Amino acid sequence: MGGMVWWNVKVAFMIKAKGVKAKFIFGSSLVNNEVSTIIYRDFLTQALAEGSFVPSPGPLVVGKGLEKIQEALSARKVVATL
Repeated sequence: MGGMVWWNVKVAFMIKAKGVKAKFIFGSSLVNNEVSTIIYRDFLTQALAEGSFVPSPGPLVVGKGLEKIQEALSARKVVATL
């Protein structure tokens, strides 16, 4: 936590010294503003259809059923079908 605070303070001073304006956006703030429309409706829909944006890594199905949930929880995108 302390490292994250220090990084934010450091970046704030660096960008101010260079005359750059910065605006932080939290993921939850995307729900009701124009940024979410630009990303999810205008850009991402078309990019996925064209194949210019590819979700990665691809899913790995480890098995079927609730007993596979623990195995599915890892750093890799792993899915257990129900």
